[in-house]
Amino acid sequence: MPTSRRARRWLIALAILAALGLVAVGLLGRLLQPERLTPLILGRAGEALGLELATDAPVDYALRPEPRLVLPGFTATVPGEATPLLRARRIELALPWSTLRGGDGPVTVTRIRLVAPELDVDALRRWLDARPAGPDTGLDLPVLTDGLEIENGRVRGAGWALEALRLELPELVPGAPARVEAAAVVDVGGDRLYPIQVVLAATPSTPAGDLLLDALRLDLDAPSPLPALETEGMLRWGATIRLALQGRLEDWPREWPVLPLPDDAAPSSPDATPLAFALRYDGGPDLAGALRIELARHDAQARIEAAPAAVLEWLDAPTASPLPPLRGRVEIPVLETAGVRASGVVVELQDATPADADGD
Repeated sequence: MPTSRRARRWLIALAILAALGLVAVGLLGRLLQPERLTPLILGRAGEALGLELATDAPVDYALRPEPRLVLPGFTATVPGEATPLLRARRIELALPWSTLRGGDGPVTVTRIRLVAPELDVDALRRWLDARPAGPDTGLDLPVLTDGLEIENGRVRGAGWALEALRLELPELVPGAPARVEAAAVVDVGGDRLYPIQVVLAATPSTPAGDLLLDALRLDLDAPSPLPALETEGMLRWGATIRLALQGRLEDWPREWPVLPLPDDAAPSSPDATPLAFALRYDGGPDLAGALRIELARHDAQARIEAAPAAVLEWLDAPTASPLPPLRGRVEIPVLETAGVRASGVVVELQDATPADADGD
């Protein structure tokens, strides 16, 4: 039976569509080959970030059940610099299809895993300072449904480093409680190593584009000269910083200046009374604002006010003045030392008071 003219037209149209489909599949297959996909992904991302991104092998990927990327031997370098800002033996990223399709609401990522990452803090600071100014849209936290993991990480600063960093954030949802556990070894000057363990719990959110950590609790277990402490409070970080913490120090670190408060036991003694403290900072990220610290043990109290930036500058050049740029007041109802008993002891320090550290 001869084919009708209308049927022949449909057959021709279907043949053309099938041919176009085969061509499209062939082109897509070539585009999605790792050796072709790698420069495309890294080039687009690097252009957006103002960084040179590279891997030492083609990107490995999977599309089912959700998009997953593996970046082996990853480096991110500020153009013109020899040292990478960030390098990692391996970065794994998984995200749902809904994130790729876009839409309203926070960005959702399934999981991020970094193996042996190394972050250069000075290079990071230079990159941030060189970023072009643009509309300040504030901060938006992503949703991490299966969390963030860092294995054997390293953070390098000027004269210090965090080695063997392990970090686990099981889940992150803005407005819901989150918990981070981390451990590392603090390397100071290449010859002093201090193992630390940190547990941070808070409810993160981004009101008006700022980062707010509410219901914050920080537990730090560390040897002297780092403090072992338990504290709670809040942190808001944006154009200005507001930090309010209160808690206790299990022991005053031996390497710190002698505490101007009486103690009822020798340092590190199980009978030593923990030291209550409160800390508050209001000011900009340049740390030129007012820092207030209150210490108390029994009826003795001490209050210190300073601008952190001025204190850091004094530490870099301590010969400029024998006393740090701060002011303080110590009140001790009864002080006994070397067989001498004194009552109502008050000590005031008024040297080089920062202009913005006025009392309440």
